[in-house]
Amino acid sequence: SLEEVSLDGVKKFLNAKSLEQTNGTVSGEAKVKNQNGKMSSSGNLKIANAVVQGHDIGYPISADYDVSDDLNNDVIQISHANVKLGSTPFAISGSINSKNDPALLNVKLNAGNVSIGELAKLAGAFGYAFNPDMQVAGKISADVRAQGSTDSPVLNGTLSASDLAISGKGLPQPVKVQAIQLALAPDTIRSGNFTATTGGTSVTGHFVLSQYSSKNPIANATLQIPETELGDVLNIAHSFGGATDVTGSGRVALNVTANGPVKNTAAMTFNGNGSLRNATIRTATLTQPVNIQNAAMTFTQNGVAIDNFAGSVASTHANGRLSVKNFDAPQIQLTLNADKIDALEWQKLVAPTPQKQQKQEPSLLSKA
Repeated sequence: SLEEVSLDGVKKFLNAKSLEQTNGTVSGEAKVKNQNGKMSSSGNLKIANAVVQGHDIGYPISADYDVSDDLNNDVIQISHANVKLGSTPFAISGSINSKNDPALLNVKLNAGNVSIGELAKLAGAFGYAFNPDMQVAGKISADVRAQGSTDSPVLNGTLSASDLAISGKGLPQPVKVQAIQLALAPDTIRSGNFTATTGGTSVTGHFVLSQYSSKNPIANATLQIPETELGDVLNIAHSFGGATDVTGSGRVALNVTANGPVKNTAAMTFNGNGSLRNATIRTATLTQPVNIQNAAMTFTQNGVAIDNFAGSVASTHANGRLSVKNFDAPQIQLTLNADKIDALEWQKLVAPTPQKQQKQEPSLLSKA
């Protein structure tokens, strides 16, 4: 029997890396039997006040389970594990072969049209899918089998979500996705078309993720944005945890396809076009906003050409053409006419990068 046992103590006792950066209190009851090299256990456990990577989950996690472990072969059989995130239930069954390093999975997960809020918060705390500071409402259904290495399992099944609404700090209006469906196969994860909306702005897209269980997954994604408010588009990105240090206003349009390795953006290729009009963009790296009266963008390979550019930074106004190659390590070429350049303004344009304090080693004198 456990009554409010600290996870700090449990992870020290078990020396479990999977519990690092987590905390909470565990209560419950477990029955354990060991006979002829086989161990079995059933019971129920509940984690309260869970904290993951500094984020308070805000709801209890409980499990009613029945598992067995063949100690000679290091194979764990999960007859059932009915897990609840708050009041949201998931069912897990299957096996884990821990004799291999990393362990091998053959596990099935089922969830039938349950609330996505608790799952989204837990995923965001671990750094997946959603900004952990956002509130997510909606429904999710899952029928997924995971097989292979715990480091890179392959998946079969379907995952769908409906009536998603994301709100929180920095979002004037909720970001909504009416429906999104994922088809999971051993070689690809494929989405159907989905549309994210906020205010009067709609962003439509779809993607295919190939070789996702390898060290070099390949993405092919299409994003379509009819001319709309730039601020709303950035709010949609913020709701999913992207472009958090960029704000802006004005008009934007995009029709872009990206294809290439996820972990090597320098090798990705782009195709499509877009435009900016009467836009103001602010970033954490610049002390002054960038004002763009007009810009016509054409994406090719790993770069973008910007024609009919007219804009300003601080007191400098310029117009002409520029191109950017290699978004990972940008190479910029430009042909611009500028009315004036204030050297002092440009020296102060880039915000200073915060310097980490270096640990001071004690001197010989202080040691003495």
